[in-house]
Amino acid sequence: MKQPLRIFFTDFWIPFDVHDNVWLDILGREYDVRITPENPDFLFHSCFGRRHLGFDCVKICILGENLTPDFNLSDYACGFDHLHFEDRYMRVPLYRFHIPDDAYRSHDRDFYAREAASKTKFCSFLYSNARSASPHRERFLDALSAYRPVDSGGMVRNTIGYAVDDKLAWQRRFKFTIAFENSCKNGYTTEKICDALAAHTIPIYWGNPRVAEEFNPGRIINCHEFASLAEVVARVKELDADPARYTEMLSRPWFAGDTPPPLRDDQEYVDFLLAIVRQGPRKARRTTRHGASSVYFEDQKLLARAAPVGAVLLKARNAVLKLRRMMRGGA
Repeated sequence: MKQPLRIFFTDFWIPFDVHDNVWLDILGREYDVRITPENPDFLFHSCFGRRHLGFDCVKICILGENLTPDFNLSDYACGFDHLHFEDRYMRVPLYRFHIPDDAYRSHDRDFYAREAASKTKFCSFLYSNARSASPHRERFLDALSAYRPVDSGGMVRNTIGYAVDDKLAWQRRFKFTIAFENSCKNGYTTEKICDALAAHTIPIYWGNPRVAEEFNPGRIINCHEFASLAEVVARVKELDADPARYTEMLSRPWFAGDTPPPLRDDQEYVDFLLAIVRQGPRKARRTTRHGASSVYFEDQKLLARAAPVGAVLLKARNAVLKLRRMMRGGA
């Protein structure tokens, strides 16, 4: 009989299925997992909220955004950073959850020759986040569009008149894909590059300066290798004008050394999570609620409670400033 285990999930992205996810799959191999918000032994949380501050248990932070874990608030974490912190951290970049089976087959040059010949479009751009994304992404869109029109299928700078619902099927028609992250940081590689590769396009990538340590630099256009956006555009133009070179690049292995990285539930990740839980809810604690840590923790809770009020006040202030500008403009 499996030992019971009380866990809960909070502050995750939308949509997130509490009852169907990789963490349940891993823990369910060894435990009778019970999902409950009432006094869980272990809490899995992300960064889309502050509800996790109200729980007093072992906390495991799962980051899919470009943030560094706060180990004053979380006992353990998985994120993008290249960190080494005893048994409390494991680097699990988001792209590991988006590697398709296609990545592991032998590279068939005839297949990729057919893929290259089937491309009817130049370059795709599919984004809906403009508010918090680096302006570098749209700067490159403008630079490349000056050479040839780029098709935008998301909410940002849409050019096709509708929002794409099947990303990979849409991207597969294109020779190139603008695969820019929202921001730039060592280690920060999301699903964007894997989606572009899975659609059998050539990703034009920007985001993680160390991306070539994991992805084959000969299979992508890595903006971090160029001195300017103009040089990146020049590289795209070269490949666009030379079908043979384009096809040869398209057929190269995805990963550095032709060695695929571990998947989302590889044994190292399983061992990391089970090592936490097997200690039990007392021995697994790593954070403290005493000394300066207690002051810091209470401050974070106060900030979380004040955030909704602050957002309302900020919205009201912006409305007043906008009204003043309108009145001055009309005077």
